[in-house]
Amino acid sequence: VLDAVGSTELTFTTTNWQTPQTITLRVLDDDIAEETTDYTVTHAAVSVDTDYSGTSMFHPSASLAVRVYDDADEVAVVVSDTMLMVIEGGVTDSFEVVLSSQPAGGAQVALTTPDGQVTLSSTLLDFTEGNWNVPQTVTVSAINDSMFEEAKLVRVVMSMSSADAAYNTNDIIVPDDTVMVKVFDNDVRGIDINRAVVGVTE
Repeated sequence: VLDAVGSTELTFTTTNWQTPQTITLRVLDDDIAEETTDYTVTHAAVSVDTDYSGTSMFHPSASLAVRVYDDADEVAVVVSDTMLMVIEGGVTDSFEVVLSSQPAGGAQVALTTPDGQVTLSSTLLDFTEGNWNVPQTVTVSAINDSMFEEAKLVRVVMSMSSADAAYNTNDIIVPDDTVMVKVFDNDVRGIDINRAVVGVTE
């Protein structure tokens, strides 16, 4: 948002007409990543002297073009770790997700596990204007079953949703939109033999 510091009206009299007066413009410094924006500041004069009333006497123009640049707010969804390890029935692992700038209207990160084998502490992370810069933690746990399986890699896939077009794409998830999880089994492959001493009589 562009506005003026102080008054937007300048008064020239018969004693100060030749003294320049200054209007200072400023923009609101926020955490929202924005495109470069062009504004137009217009001027109009009011006077009992018709030669100084209106807009035609301004030189070179009654309109001033102002271009506002963002102060390098980056658009990114930052994932703390993209390689995890979990063990069935015990060891869990986790990663954090946070935004690098404030999205207009908030943003959501949906998480899915297309390969199965693991569960997540949360499948939807909601970032708002109040918590966009607070890391949210996702804990990954292996599904514990009684079947022996070799260690395997499975995926946790993230996807973005936002009313802010800059945050409505998976391309901004860094370093990647997929977290790989190596799952180790806690079952042992084999046949258990229960041995006992048995006495028999002819």
